[in-house]
Amino acid sequence: MNKGFRRWVILALLTGIAVAAGTDVSAGGEKALIGSYALTKRVAQDGTTLKGPEILGFMTFTKTRRSIIMKWNGSSESPASIALIAAYTLSGGKYCETVTYGVEGNLRTPGVSYDTPSAEPACTAAISDASGLSFDIPNERLRLRVVRDGIIATTPRWTDHWEKVK
Repeated sequence: MNKGFRRWVILALLTGIAVAAGTDVSAGGEKALIGSYALTKRVAQDGTTLKGPEILGFMTFTKTRRSIIMKWNGSSESPASIALIAAYTLSGGKYCETVTYGVEGNLRTPGVSYDTPSAEPACTAAISDASGLSFDIPNERLRLRVVRDGIIATTPRWTDHWEKVK
């Protein structure tokens, strides 16, 4: 084998390895998400831990939809809650989401408020590595990390631990 051809083969192999090991999420990346998840605990920045029945939640990802229902005691000890239905895609290194329905109770303001459905999808970067898949929920201060047995959702105020329902 001549030197030029050998270099080309080595370069091609290294390129293939780099592409295979890359952090870009490709089409079909939603398989890591598909399933239902139960909220098991919330850990606040100060270390306070809440578990059911003080905090309840259930989240489902299908191949193209995400839904979530949550309830917890807010800062005034009145229940806070959210419910959301969204369409999503996960490909090309992006998580994109279009909200079709959202409602929150006593979350940002007292009473019930509704989300305006999205006209266009909002997108954030999605990164996949050996330990899992990570992405921010568009237009929220919420980072999801999908790991083998569930999801870890982090906000500036707390971290929620979701266990995959078998």
